[in-house]
Amino acid sequence: MSALTCTSIKEVGGTTGRVGILFSGGLDSSAIAAAAQNLGLKTYLYTGVFEDSRFAISIERSADALGMDLKLEVVPEDSVEDALGHVIWAIESSDPLQVCVALPLNVAVKAAVRNGEDVLLSGSGADELFGGYSRYLDILRCSGENGLRNAMFGDLLRLGEADLLRDGTIGETNRIHLFAPFLNLNLVNLALSFPIAYRVTEPADRMRKHVLRLAAQRLGVPVEVTCLPKKAAQYSSGSLKMVRRLAKAYGLGIREYLDSIFMKVFDGLIPT
Repeated sequence: MSALTCTSIKEVGGTTGRVGILFSGGLDSSAIAAAAQNLGLKTYLYTGVFEDSRFAISIERSADALGMDLKLEVVPEDSVEDALGHVIWAIESSDPLQVCVALPLNVAVKAAVRNGEDVLLSGSGADELFGGYSRYLDILRCSGENGLRNAMFGDLLRLGEADLLRDGTIGETNRIHLFAPFLNLNLVNLALSFPIAYRVTEPADRMRKHVLRLAAQRLGVPVEVTCLPKKAAQYSSGSLKMVRRLAKAYGLGIREYLDSIFMKVFDGLIPT
């Protein structure tokens, strides 16, 4: 599996000698970063967080453990509403989950563009292929291995509509290409061939993604990084917390607040 990951990354960075990584500090992006470094590519890590994010230090520690340059962009509260307008315009949605995931992505992408990147690598697909989501534990408990296998495959099929379209739109808006090494077809086929127990060992398995954790260690990712629990982008970046804070200041729920920004952004473009 490590060889397949490296092959897909080499296709991207082989001509320029450098590569940018959308970095969360966790397993997926660290595995990609280690694979790129093992190929001799100059590797830059990019992260967007918001004021008071309590995970910024953890992300910096992961980058230090990998021995790689991290471009950590911290967005102050007084800049968030403007950033929300740009993101909602790009993804054409006021859905709280979509917006709060796109916000830190947009920040990191802009930092990468300023640093001269043409392509950014992301960890998209790793959770669907290797059992990263905590809800998979309930599915395994209630429906067994066959039920979990079907659920994970369904999530993989919906990945384009759920995540890749949003991420690709952010990339296109900023004139940069996002590439997901885990979605290399050969790697997808390999991951699908693994028994469920290689990914999620039991209904009480809080870590999950075991075969990927082992592969990451073989790539040189330190154990303290491979053993970090999964944190969704809207939590690790602090974007959800920040948007909730702004919504509360207006006396609105988060969906009402984002809907109001949507209407302002598209004022005059939406038929009444």
